[in-house]
Amino acid sequence: MEDLEAVTGETPVPVVPERLAAWRGRGTVFVHPDMSAGQQVWTAYWERSAGDDAGAETGVLEEAPSWDDPAEAITWGMARTPRVVVVDETGTIFWAGEGEPPAEIPVRWS
Repeated sequence: MEDLEAVTGETPVPVVPERLAAWRGRGTVFVHPDMSAGQQVWTAYWERSAGDDAGAETGVLEEAPSWDDPAEAITWGMARTPRVVVVDETGTIFWAGEGEPPAEIPVRWS
């Protein structure tokens, strides 16, 4: 069997668990650095109410695995919601989501 990535030339979109499919397009994904075995990695989590209606229930919907490259964490996030925020190792916040950055996060991740 051939590797799908080799056939299509593209990395497959990260799968959203079926139990969370109803949340797709809602909430915010926060991408941030972490440490694993003494090395910096990038991970993320999908928060259910950030960016949704005021007073909505809060909580983490899903924790991401870890990657060496923040772009992979951002791709994971974009498969879940268009609202993706990156917090770098200094605590600076960047917009990596779709469309123009919101006023509270004016700088785009590059």
